Amino acid sequence: NASVVIASASPEGLGFHSVMGPGTLYRERHIRPEVEDDRPPKHQFIFSPNMNKYDARSLYGEEAIFCKTWDQLMETLIEIHGTSARTCVFPCGAIQYGGGLD
Repeated sequence: NASVVIASASPEGLGFHSVMGPGTLYRERHIRPEVEDDRPPKHQFIFSPNMNKYDARSLYGEEAIFCKTWDQLMETLIEIHGTSARTCVFPCGAIQYGGGLD
């Protein structure tokens, strides 16, 4: 019952990426390979104080849970996992976790 939290400062909001942004050819054509062990996390959170929920959903889909504040994120994680949950931090998350793009 894992959760993944993607944190992004996004000081200018969503921004623009001409290769992998919403509506681009790469994002539309990309198909995730079927691998037996490749189970997605049960919950995917997007934490960004400067992005809005519409921008977050355009990148990560309707199933992503958007949290604008740290308190909101922590409350939701505690509701799901309780107070004794363990964590792991990926220091180079942008490289190590590609969301739905790999």
